[in-house]
Amino acid sequence: MSMGKKAIVPAAKLGLSLNLLEIGCPQQTATGAIPRPRRLPIAPEPVASLECLLSRLHPIHALLTSRRFSDAVASQAVDEVLEVGRKALASGKAAQMTEVHRAGWIWKVAITAACRAARKEPAFVALTREPAVQCFDCDDAPQVELNAMLLGELDKLCPEDKQAVVLRCLENLSLRSAGRAANCPPSTIAYRYDRAIARLRAALTSDPAQNA
Repeated sequence: MSMGKKAIVPAAKLGLSLNLLEIGCPQQTATGAIPRPRRLPIAPEPVASLECLLSRLHPIHALLTSRRFSDAVASQAVDEVLEVGRKALASGKAAQMTEVHRAGWIWKVAITAACRAARKEPAFVALTREPAVQCFDCDDAPQVELNAMLLGELDKLCPEDKQAVVLRCLENLSLRSAGRAANCPPSTIAYRYDRAIARLRAALTSDPAQNA
């Protein structure tokens, strides 16, 4: 085929190309305007309310326990979320947030409250020996009275000091083992133990007449 002659396109191919162009181009209306694509309706965001806040409390408790927080710590965190959420609803702060922002803010309040409560919770230590009441059983009347006074003064100690006495005296653990059981440094166990012994010694050697 020479360069001076025009190329002849078969009618069948020309019709096919036209059909492809019609498919690829947007259809026009009778007025010649191209219609805009339809927009899907957007669901409105849930309104901040007390019912919405209450519905989040149980999932938050489950998430906290799944992260190895105790049930007591998770319950304290949920109570704080409820209190802070009510204040946010009353002040209008919650209504100004989007649903995603509100969910993230509530979870931040929950995890912060759980970490704060976990730091204040004393570690639970299971005893491998008999309880103190059975260890102090004897037939001597003065010794029985002294044991009763000692048990009474032990109950007056704070949980941390009482735990140190139990680990060191009843469990016969070393400072390092006791610190590992109480989740604190050995020096902390030593300080708590010395403080507890000093308080017990002062309570048992004090004159009851002077205290009265």
